[in-house]
Amino acid sequence: MLSEVAEIKQGYQFRKKVENIPDGLIKVVQMADVINGKKIDYDNLVRTEDRGFKSEHFLKKGDILFCARGLNNYALLIDDDIQNTIAVSQFFIIRTKKSLILPDYLVWYLGQPEAVAYFRTHTLISTVPLINKKSLENIEIPVPPISTQENISRIYRLKEREKYLIEQIADKKEMLVNSILRKSIKNRS
Repeated sequence: MLSEVAEIKQGYQFRKKVENIPDGLIKVVQMADVINGKKIDYDNLVRTEDRGFKSEHFLKKGDILFCARGLNNYALLIDDDIQNTIAVSQFFIIRTKKSLILPDYLVWYLGQPEAVAYFRTHTLISTVPLINKKSLENIEIPVPPISTQENISRIYRLKEREKYLIEQIADKKEMLVNSILRKSIKNRS
């Protein structure tokens, strides 16, 4: 079970919408700040004042954000050294016991069909579908040797990098084709 290999905390519960205070010391990760369930847009995070946040609320490198709300659940690794940053309560913060399980491996596993099927059957149906903490804690996580986890993590990161590069190539190709087509219109006029 996940609770045996990781600590799970809920993000900070704001009582109302997070007020943006441009010179605030605390940055806040919200669902809108996550790009395609893969990356946080750190440059555009809302800032707020320190409300006496506890150290457990602050994100650390190696933490995993798990989006528990909505139909599109995902796990996202915090792989940057970030300071004074918290996540809102729509996320669970997962901190692995690194001697047992690697964060990269866990992120990969939580996106696998078995895990997705588990979450689909354990989603609370309300106005907004929700996976509760108990369901997250109880998911069975296979824990192979660390060397196997490292290999899986390495291959997963390479696959994600390849996917990113392919998207970049497709974008550049579209820009090039459109540019050529626009030039052909100008040359015909």
